[in-house]
Amino acid sequence: MIGNVIPYKVDGEVGRFAFITHKVMNQGHIQFDTAFDVFPELKAKEFYRTVGFKEIAMIYGDTERSYRKTAALINRIRFQEEGGTPYRTLQENTEKEGIKLIDYIEEKTKRILKENGFTEDGVWHSNTIANEPVTLPQQMISEAAEQCLHSDMYNGAIDNPVCYEDTEKTVNISIDDVIVKKQEESRQKGGRTEKGKRKYVHNTVAHVSKGDQSYTLNGYGTKEVLFFLIALINLQQ
Repeated sequence: MIGNVIPYKVDGEVGRFAFITHKVMNQGHIQFDTAFDVFPELKAKEFYRTVGFKEIAMIYGDTERSYRKTAALINRIRFQEEGGTPYRTLQENTEKEGIKLIDYIEEKTKRILKENGFTEDGVWHSNTIANEPVTLPQQMISEAAEQCLHSDMYNGAIDNPVCYEDTEKTVNISIDDVIVKKQEESRQKGGRTEKGKRKYVHNTVAHVSKGDQSYTLNGYGTKEVLFFLIALINLQQ
C-alpha cells in the first residue's frame, strides 16, 4: 500500500482541507484506490463539496445574497479568511449545481407527461375529462347566500354559472413573468452603463398552493413552467 501523490481535496462546512488517499498495488497494477473506489473521483484541481457545504453556501447563501458576500461569510465562519473558498469558485459551483437540477427537473417532467398521455408539446392525447371540479353542496351555498346577501342578489348568487369550488380541495395557481436587470460581472466606480446596453433576465414563476402545502416553480418561460405545472399536478394525484 502506498500513498497517492495528489491529496484529496474537500470543501466542507468545517472548512477547506485535504488528506492523503492510498492505493494497493500488485505486480505494478492498481488493485484498489481509495481516491476512486471509496470517494467520488475528482479532476486535478477539483474539490469535493460536502452536502453540508452545499446547504450552507448555496441554499442559505447564494439564494439570499451575492456570491462575494456569501463566500466572505462562510470563510469567516470557518476561520479561513485566507485560503478559503473564492467567490468565483462558489459562483461556478453554484451554476453547475443549478444546471444539473434544471436538467433533472426537465427530464422528470418529460417522463411524467409521457406516462400520463401528453406529447412533448404538452398536448393531451385523450378527449375525455379525467376529473370533475370538487364543488360545495348546493344546500351549503343556499344557506350562505341567505345569511350574507340581500334578497335582490340572492337569485344571482344561486344561479351563478361559475361553480363554487371547495376551498379545502382546491389548488390555487398564480403565474407571473418576472423581468430583472442582469448584474454585471464588474462595476466601475462612478461609471454608468451605456444607454441601450442594459441586459435583462426573463423568468416565469408559478406559485402553487393547496391547504398548508405550497410550491414555487421557476423556468425560462411560460411554456416551460406550464410543463412543470402539469407534471406536478399529475405527480400529486
